[in-house]
Amino acid sequence: QVDHLEQTLNWERFDEEAALRPGDLAFTTDARCCPGYPAHVFVFLGWHDRARGIARIVDNDGRRLRRPLAGDAARDLDPFAFALRPRAAD
Repeated sequence: QVDHLEQTLNWERFDEEAALRPGDLAFTTDARCCPGYPAHVFVFLGWHDRARGIARIVDNDGRRLRRPLAGDAARDLDPFAFALRPRAAD
């Protein structure tokens, strides 16, 4: 759960696509039914086409895919909202 990662494990939250690094957990906008709960989560692997906002990801079912971070209504893909990563050790 997002709250656990942020509050208990002190993970860093950011919402800029440009700040994504391999290994970040990326979350989409909230599910229509459930405000406060992202519709989807995936692991960011890198850029397939950074200029067009197409990321290489591992989906939450383990598949490696290319995904437009802006979403795609025709394919029922929600847009990127924010990402989390462990904070660097001090």
